[in-house]
Amino acid sequence: MPSKEEEIRYIQDGADEIEKYLISTGTYGQALGYPGKDLTRLSLGGLLLIQKRVDGFNFPHTQRMRVEAANQRIAEARDRWRGHWQQKAERELKERLSLWSSYLADYFLDPGEYFQEYAQRVQWRVMVQLLEGEAAHPLNEVQQSLSGLDLRLQSALLPGPFIWESDVEKAFPVKEFWYLYGSLKATQL
Repeated sequence: MPSKEEEIRYIQDGADEIEKYLISTGTYGQALGYPGKDLTRLSLGGLLLIQKRVDGFNFPHTQRMRVEAANQRIAEARDRWRGHWQQKAERELKERLSLWSSYLADYFLDPGEYFQEYAQRVQWRVMVQLLEGEAAHPLNEVQQSLSGLDLRLQSALLPGPFIWESDVEKAFPVKEFWYLYGSLKATQL
């Protein structure tokens, strides 16, 4: 995962670009120079994920103020462009669910090949959860698909410690983000 400073920069750059992004037609915006393989371009899922992670950080007051100012600008853009925000959230929600579903399908075909990618790929599952809260209305097909995927995931998940950095753990309580607390089996029985 990226450094705290890189995540803060993603939020600030996202705040600078959010209005142009919301009125654009694509699911993904311009590249922000973020080093994470899947989060180089602005997207609502990426932004929501990084905002959530940064909520768990302990950092100096000046950095906290910069983040809060950027988050305020993002919230204002969301309110001003609510319809665009919801449309992008729904579109990206389906795309991230598809990525998550494909990863799990690959894992169940060849656990030994894919189990080690879980800590990186599970960000798609987190994004799906965060994006669901931004959609204009519940998407039944997404909820049904996610329920099925979660049942399969539970059969392969070995409960354990939080899989990301410990300084973001408090932003992801186990009750809500259970899938971040463990690892996948290297083989299926």
